[in-house]
Amino acid sequence: MTTQQGTSGESGTGTGAGTGTGAGAAGGNGAAGAAGSGAGEGTPWYGDPAHKELVEGKGFKSIGDVITWGSNAEKLIGLDRAGRTVVLPKDANDAEGIKAFRAKMGVPDKVEGYELPVPQGQDPALSKAAAQWFLDAGVPAAAAKQITENWNKHIETMVTASMEQERLASQADLEKLKGEWGNDFQQKSEFARRFLKASGWDDAKVNLYEKTFGTANMLKDFHQWGSKVAEHGFEKGGNESGFTPQKQQIQAQIDALRTKRLANQVSDSDFHAEMQRLGPLLEAAA
Repeated sequence: MTTQQGTSGESGTGTGAGTGTGAGAAGGNGAAGAAGSGAGEGTPWYGDPAHKELVEGKGFKSIGDVITWGSNAEKLIGLDRAGRTVVLPKDANDAEGIKAFRAKMGVPDKVEGYELPVPQGQDPALSKAAAQWFLDAGVPAAAAKQITENWNKHIETMVTASMEQERLASQADLEKLKGEWGNDFQQKSEFARRFLKASGWDDAKVNLYEKTFGTANMLKDFHQWGSKVAEHGFEKGGNESGFTPQKQQIQAQIDALRTKRLANQVSDSDFHAEMQRLGPLLEAAA
């Protein structure tokens, strides 16, 4: 009996183990089936039937394909880039797409959004026009400001260099005139300036002429004209100009001609030609 019980026990044990293993296997296969099929019979493996078009369009065959696709998408876009992505417009006719793209790039919707810097003393009209150009071209506000600042610095440098070049040229002409006039330079220079004062020119007008034509040309011009119309005492340092009423009429014509020349209403050659005509008339006037 002992032997039979042992055999019977082993047999029972084997049967129980076999039954248990079968149940476990059946349960395992059932779970795998449920995971693979999604939510049960009649439901596709990807769950919601609404995803069918996406799944078929992407060529997904299993949940693994979906995971791989999602992982690659996250690498491309990245969670840290959320809200910072830019979508290009479909084409040149995609008005809404272009508007959204420009907004993302920092392009203002109005010219006032640029707030371009205006150099001191300059007309702000140019900056307003430039803002319109930037807006039409879709230039971001930050880029437009940087371009404008660099442009202003460039122009300022050019103007400064030009003024320095003119100053050096004027100084060279003045040194040349000093050599021509020699010891008479101071006397002739003073005479030219006194003639301008006697003609009714104020300091502002004299300075404008000097700035436009240079100091040397100013002194030569007005010394020449003054020497033709002034009386001997005035040229030698007297206080009276010797202008008669008739001379004053001719002088008025000369003053008007000078004003036109400063305003660039007559050419330099025409100005000198007319002065050559009026000078002798003024000198001979009674």
